[in-house]
Amino acid sequence: MSATIYAPLPDTVFTAGPAVSSFNTVKYSVEHKNYARAIKIASETIDRIQKSLMITVFDHRAYSYGMQGQFQLAINDAEKIIARAPDLAVGYLRLGSVYVMQGRQRSAIRTFECGLQNVSETSSGYKQLVRCKESALRSSESRVDFVARLPTEIVHDVVMLLPRDNKVSCLNVSRIWRKTLLECKDLWRDLVSADGQTDYQITSVLPNIATHIENLDLCTSNNHIWIRYLRCMRSGAMNNIKAFRLGATTAKLIQPAMIMAVTTAFCNISAMLTKLELDLSESASGVVISLLDLLHIFVNLKTLDYTVDCALPCVVGEPELLDGTHGLVDLTLKSPLINGANLQPVLQQCPQLRRLVLTGCTSTIWNVVSEFCPQLEIIGCNPKFPVVPLDHTQKTAPGLRHIWALAPKGATRLPAGDCLALVQRYMKTIETAHLHLSSADIPNLGSMFGDLKLDKLRRLIYCGEPSSDIEPLLLRSIQGCTALSNFCVAAPSNVELVVSTLLALPPLKSLGIAYTVATDGHTSLKQLFDHYATISRRSASLESIMLRWCSSTTDEVLSALAGIKSLQAIKFMGLSRVTPQGLQGFFRVQSNNITTVTLVGMPSITDIHLIALGNMKQLEVVNLEELEYITDDGIVNMMDRTSTIHSLSVVECSLVTESAIQYARRVLQNVTI
Repeated sequence: MSATIYAPLPDTVFTAGPAVSSFNTVKYSVEHKNYARAIKIASETIDRIQKSLMITVFDHRAYSYGMQGQFQLAINDAEKIIARAPDLAVGYLRLGSVYVMQGRQRSAIRTFECGLQNVSETSSGYKQLVRCKESALRSSESRVDFVARLPTEIVHDVVMLLPRDNKVSCLNVSRIWRKTLLECKDLWRDLVSADGQTDYQITSVLPNIATHIENLDLCTSNNHIWIRYLRCMRSGAMNNIKAFRLGATTAKLIQPAMIMAVTTAFCNISAMLTKLELDLSESASGVVISLLDLLHIFVNLKTLDYTVDCALPCVVGEPELLDGTHGLVDLTLKSPLINGANLQPVLQQCPQLRRLVLTGCTSTIWNVVSEFCPQLEIIGCNPKFPVVPLDHTQKTAPGLRHIWALAPKGATRLPAGDCLALVQRYMKTIETAHLHLSSADIPNLGSMFGDLKLDKLRRLIYCGEPSSDIEPLLLRSIQGCTALSNFCVAAPSNVELVVSTLLALPPLKSLGIAYTVATDGHTSLKQLFDHYATISRRSASLESIMLRWCSSTTDEVLSALAGIKSLQAIKFMGLSRVTPQGLQGFFRVQSNNITTVTLVGMPSITDIHLIALGNMKQLEVVNLEELEYITDDGIVNMMDRTSTIHSLSVVECSLVTESAIQYARRVLQNVTI
């Protein structure tokens, strides 16, 4: 079939000649006061014009649907054309062409034959119907259906490479294609359902693919889609699901009257389920599926992520529901209020927990965690960044390895006492510590935890506190630690003490310093960077640096940093005391080393510095944010000069326009704004 048949039919199918002729007749009738005839001819002309325009619009939309693989929608529009104009060729041509695009040659032939029976031989589209029928006949006789001919395994491999929408479109090609695709387990193993037309089409085959689904993610806001999945789960057909996520937009559709149906559905998918994520933060009033109810239903659950918009006491449930303890090993809870007393019954039922992440918790949780979580390896208390995942396949030595202890929303710091007691208990195993603590609850902190030594610590992040023992205590705990490679401090109360501690340790791989004052630490930072620069000439040294609103950073400090030959990634944010000349010199010295640059809120950055970035020989990733003086010229010049950058992000840079972004996209594959 020729390619031209797929294009929308030209508007000249409906010529203006009849309308002009009718208008002349109307005009003549009015001039001769034959008003009845004028009304009749004018009304007929209006109807004809409206009909022709409507048909043209339907034809163009049907063509567009077909080109996107949305064949059923294209067929619907083509059938509407035929219903409105059964004596015109346009509807039959469009419907037949959609069938041809699907490979349904017999349906196309029948459509063209129907058109030939209803369209006048003198019509402009009659000969085209004849040609299309002949082409469809030839294709029907000569075509090779690779799905029917090739081994099933090869067909499955080919289909797996198709985009998601195209995979679903293939279901409508023929009965053989449909049967083959529905039997492909890999095709339906991981299923995400949102609000698109493809998501709706998938629901029509849910009974056929239900047993293939192992990982299901429901994030739709479409009630019809949700109800179809709910019915399928209730039927027991989805009995192989291993991981299930119910997003907030879908959970919002659950009404109180549905709780029993949802509970039944959960029971019927529970046999194989080991991972569940349930977000009830936007659910309707009265919709509560309690935490312990979930553990009672999903007896084989290993990982649970549970989010609610109410305090934990409202959703804990009854401990008596559980027969014995549960084998859960990974628990994430998000609630406006989590305290130790309400958390205790949950932890008592889950003694095998190895990872616990709590958002909205108070300092009262530490003693409960210490008492009821003997297998715990990872704990996150109000983390602001992702907590390391649990490796279920790896067996590690017992003991806490990673701890995040931050204040809940609305508070500045977390009381240190009970948290540090847990750290001290596991000080021989802890590898990561992210601590945002206050010593206000313990005046003699230094003496109480004086023997704290974190010999295996690899990563330390903490926030300093004025006139507090927290910082000196933590710095003493890492003295002699040879494993430490990542160190980050915000608002250090004593920069000199921080630097002297780091100078006595092996060189770090990553260093972050934030929120220092202009009068504090300038000389010490220069000393540290000079030290790392000397080491970098003969062995591994600092690779990544983040300086964030660090007023201690001057051109002199930046010059010392530039001497570190091992440096690969930099992140400069709000460095108000650094001059354009200092930055230019830094980029020039580091032009052969750095691969990643992030610049945020830097008023001294201009187009000149973007040109310098373009000249850097190893630079691959550039992130620019809130830079008020860079322009389109800087972006274009950077793109013209670079041969190594492959990723660019430009966010809230007011003088950079869409024109420069489009220019960058012609050069790079990955450009975000």
